[in-house]
Order: sequence, then C-alpha cells, then structure tokens
Amino acid sequence: MADAGGDRPTDTGGTIGRICLQVLKDYITKGLEQKNINAPNLEELETEPSSDPDEQQIVHDVGMRLREIGDKVQEDETLQRQLDCLFESMPKIDTIMTVAKVIFGDTKDLNWGRIVAVFYFTLEAVIRAIKYLSKEGLLKWIKDLVVQVTAFVVRHFSNWIASQGGWSSILENYGTSSTTFVTVLAMSAIVGIYIIYMSRTK
Repeated sequence: MADAGGDRPTDTGGTIGRICLQVLKDYITKGLEQKNINAPNLEELETEPSSDPDEQQIVHDVGMRLREIGDKVQEDETLQRQLDCLFESMPKIDTIMTVAKVIFGDTKDLNWGRIVAVFYFTLEAVIRAIKYLSKEGLLKWIKDLVVQVTAFVVRHFSNWIASQGGWSSILENYGTSSTTFVTVLAMSAIVGIYIIYMSRTK
C-alpha cells in the first residue's frame, strides 16, 4: 500500500500499482500521439515492468479500453468547453490532487467510470500543460503527476479494484457506453471542484 507519510506509491511493485503506472504512462503517451503531440519519454519513471505475458496483455487491453472511453468522452462538447476554460493557466499538480481527494476520497461509491475520470483528467491536464513548460520542465512535471496519480489510485482504489477481480474487470464487466456516461458525470464534478479551488488560490 501507499506510504502513509506521502503520495509516492510503495506498492508500484505490486500488481495493482504496477499495472496502473504502466497503463497511465501508455495512456498519456498514446493520447498525446493521437493529437500529433510529441510525447516525452516516460520510461525513466521508476517501475518494474512485468515479464508476465498475461499482465502485459492486461496493460495493453486496459489501455485500449481507456482510449475507447476517452474518445467517447471527447465527443461531449460541453465538457470540452469547460476543460478549455479550466486550464487557461498552468495546471497545478497540488490542486489536481486536492480535487481528486475531494471527489474520490470516499471509496463507498466507487465504479470504473470514476476511476477512468482520474486517468482522463490527468491526460487533459498534461495536454494543456504543454504550452506552459519547456521540454525538460514538461517531462519532470509529467513524471511528478504520474507518480502522484498512481499513488492516489493505489491508496484509494486498490482494494476495490482487487475486489472486482483486478484491472481486467473493466474489460469483462463494463461496456464503453455505460462507463462513458459515469465518466462524464465524474469529470463534471472534477471541473466544478477544480474551479472552486482555483478561485481560492487567486
């Protein structure tokens, strides 16, 4: 589990955390490539990729499912306008993680849509941070964000994910349409809370 003293995940060597880190890196890299943005090399992140072909397949398949859902969420024009307005200035990692804790700190009502929303919001923050940072600054910023998001998922979602049968459960039990709907709802909540926190820091 994550270290109680901070957000750096100590469980990234475990299955839940290791897959999360690999999927998140892949999701960000391919998400940037899909928008014709040169993706920075995230391989330097401290992780131990599994040599288990079954686990590698899960990483690939979960990543594909996340992108399918993300493509559907992208079609929500209202949400996209909100995100454009939200990130008119440099995204702040502290604010992103504070909002995630406010929205998802209560693990009583977890579902895959809410977890996907964390991944989607992370990618959107990265896309919008690009114009504010140098290449070196961007790589460090993304690494810091990925590590903190992975720690957050491990800390708040790992027990629930394990109880569902692991990451592959999103492939077996949740269709793209239903998960997309819940993801959009969760994203709307994230946007609303983020706006509130940004207004407090001005």
